Amino acid sequence: MKYLYHLPVSGFNDTLITLNESLTYCKKYNRTLLFDTLNSLYKINFAEYFDLSKLIEINNIEIICDSGKIRELDIQDSATFYPTYYTKEMYTNILNNKIDIKYKFGTGFCDSLNNRSCIPNTDVTDDIIIYIQCGVGISSFPIFKNILLKQELIDSCKKRYIEILDRCKWANKKSYISVQVRNTDYHSDYKLLFKKNKKIFENNIIYLATDSVEVIEFFKKKWYRYNEFLYISKK
Repeated sequence: MKYLYHLPVSGFNDTLITLNESLTYCKKYNRTLLFDTLNSLYKINFAEYFDLSKLIEINNIEIICDSGKIRELDIQDSATFYPTYYTKEMYTNILNNKIDIKYKFGTGFCDSLNNRSCIPNTDVTDDIIIYIQCGVGISSFPIFKNILLKQELIDSCKKRYIEILDRCKWANKKSYISVQVRNTDYHSDYKLLFKKNKKIFENNIIYLATDSVEVIEFFKKKWYRYNEFLYISKK
């Protein structure tokens, strides 16, 4: 079995761009894709949130996006890797988040030894290709259209939506305002946002959606006397 191990290292759009690149390569050269987001920016098991069965059907390849199952694979000590400086020990360290991956201007994402992991331009004979990079552009759309949310997540979103409407009714408000704060791979001045729009925040039901615990804690503290107007997504 030949694999392409893909560790995305950036935001959701860029993650889908690199996923599209991985799918294209695996389909062309008949490899199984190991899509592992456990040590990505989001620190999640992709399989718990998304269903890739439609992508598997369309591309007619095997995709493993369950980080637990990826770690259960029996990779032999004799396995070879691309790029060739990787070893079985280094691959294990990647799985265990023991290799520091950082962005280097003009080069891309590299490990501490400045090794860069990209998809080769042609077919290679190595057992495992390691791909750790960031995507750029809009080529994520074909992937975005064909990944499905898990039913549990859909049910959870519906439940929260009903809770928001109930909160509006309780506070005698006809509607609510949605605020989305991105503050992980890109940082935003959410404190300035609050300062400039304080009256709006204080007099409306706010649905706060964010990828940052820091942002959640900030808004919680600001609502020391406006608690009834704040609804925070828990996940």
